[in-house]
Amino acid sequence: MANYNPQQTIRKRPGRKKKPKITPKQEKFVQVYVDTGDKKKALAMAGYVPEARPDICKSVQFHIEEYKAKMEKIFMEHADEMQANMYDLATTAKSENVKFQATKDLLDRAGLAPVNRSQVENYKYISPENRITQDLIGRFIIHKDKQKDEE
Repeated sequence: MANYNPQQTIRKRPGRKKKPKITPKQEKFVQVYVDTGDKKKALAMAGYVPEARPDICKSVQFHIEEYKAKMEKIFMEHADEMQANMYDLATTAKSENVKFQATKDLLDRAGLAPVNRSQVENYKYISPENRITQDLIGRFIIHKDKQKDEE
């Protein structure tokens, strides 16, 4: 037995990853948290104290991602029907307000939403740390100096 190697005798075989288990309390937290997006409400509905942090547990995180994927799949299965319903409201509704909201929502989802004020303000300022900005400022100063020299 001079050639005995313990790593050769014990081999882990690949297989399906097992779904981590969570408690019913954690499961309730996951469902309410994904449905509402409100952590405080999910903690209260599941019976946790407000300071609890069940969302840092890896098994709870796994179930949150799995539940989100499940809900997204359900919504995607009905997306065409909902889009047709929204289009129908935009074209045939009797109320002008309903037509307006449906049209606005369709345009938003098509990527034609109006520009938000915060988006405009973000582009208002140029960072002085940027190399290109520093280069442009330098060129501007040189240009101003040349203009003064010509006068």
